[in-house]
Amino acid sequence: MSELYDSTISLCDLGLPWIKEMEEELYLASRDHRLTLLETYFIKALAENRLFNIQRLIPSIDLLKKETETTLSSMAEISCLSPKQYKRIFQEYIGVNPKEFIRIQRFQRALYLLHTQSYHQLQHVAFDCGYYDLSHMNKEFKIFSGYTPGEYLNHCKPYSDYFSID
Repeated sequence: MSELYDSTISLCDLGLPWIKEMEEELYLASRDHRLTLLETYFIKALAENRLFNIQRLIPSIDLLKKETETTLSSMAEISCLSPKQYKRIFQEYIGVNPKEFIRIQRFQRALYLLHTQSYHQLQHVAFDCGYYDLSHMNKEFKIFSGYTPGEYLNHCKPYSDYFSID
């Protein structure tokens, strides 16, 4: 990088085979077609970058399915990103920030456990899902469903297919 810093270098000197092909295409093309060629190339490069970033996020999302007490730093580390970069990319591709996603995932896990297993005490569900305590789970349940877990069980049959999909 230091050898190239503040220098003007021909793209052909980089030794990439596709650059030579592009150079020839650009040379033979009309002015308007050159813009189209460059635009097509940059859109393709952007799409490849999008796929790369999505593939970086998948292991961290898989980690959330396995571990209830996952931190943002460990998710960023698995994705080989700084926490700040991870938050930005996660928000861009998933649509919510990682902490909100963790909250939603925790609620989904609680619904799934209530649906698939019998619990005599809701406090066990809270701990199994990564909530600090029952009041924390009650607060989150109220935010997401409008009910506390007890009220929810009285009014609705819990269902979540989030964790049943592999």
